[in-house]
Amino acid sequence: WWYLIFLSILCNNFTPILAIFTLASDVDPFILERQLLHGIAFSIVLVKAYRILMSYATSQHVNLKFLVEITIIAPLIELIFNAESYDLSINILFAATGITVLLIYLFFYNTFEKINRQYQADHEHEG
Repeated sequence: WWYLIFLSILCNNFTPILAIFTLASDVDPFILERQLLHGIAFSIVLVKAYRILMSYATSQHVNLKFLVEITIIAPLIELIFNAESYDLSINILFAATGITVLLIYLFFYNTFEKINRQYQADHEHEG
């Protein structure tokens, strides 16, 4: 129960909380499931953002691969779970951003890995 409440507060949507406590039969279960999945996906994005922040706080280095991954995931999550909340032009922008960054990520994946390995090797010798 606490997890549903946390996710609802996180997403600024209290419909699942009201549905749990009132046990209303007129609430569409599909909408509740979609809101729950959106909250879980949004939490994953927050965890990735926290990971990036903590990485920077400890080493003053941000792994570019993590930034690119969050740039791919965040707009696609909004498209999948929350598209009706945005105008068509914003949804097109989300899709274009996600696909473009995904293609860049796939094309330069080996470069990202090489940069990360080089950074780790350089800092193993220092520390």
